[in-house]
Amino acid sequence: MRPRPVPLATAIAAAAVIAVLPFALSGYHQANIVTLETGGAVTVFLATWIGVPVSTTHTITGAIIGVGAAKRASAVRWGVAKDIVIAWVITLPMSAAIAALGYHAARLVLK
Repeated sequence: MRPRPVPLATAIAAAAVIAVLPFALSGYHQANIVTLETGGAVTVFLATWIGVPVSTTHTITGAIIGVGAAKRASAVRWGVAKDIVIAWVITLPMSAAIAALGYHAARLVLK
């Protein structure tokens, strides 16, 4: 079987997210990273089992916020969390619009 580039890219991107995001959101120590990764992995497993598509970045971010809030609500930098949620809400329709424009442009060019 050939190596698959998408899972490899996902693993690399997830490693980068795990390396930076916990500290940006609440200043975690390395000991908490295992809990974050486990929470994210269990969420992805359960969502896959149910048949719901999820983003690993979203699950890890949710786990980061969950562990921070479990320690104490003030441990989470809620302004950063709000900015991330806003970016998620904007990303889906913007990506759809850009893809639709690209599709129509390609159809005009490739006719």
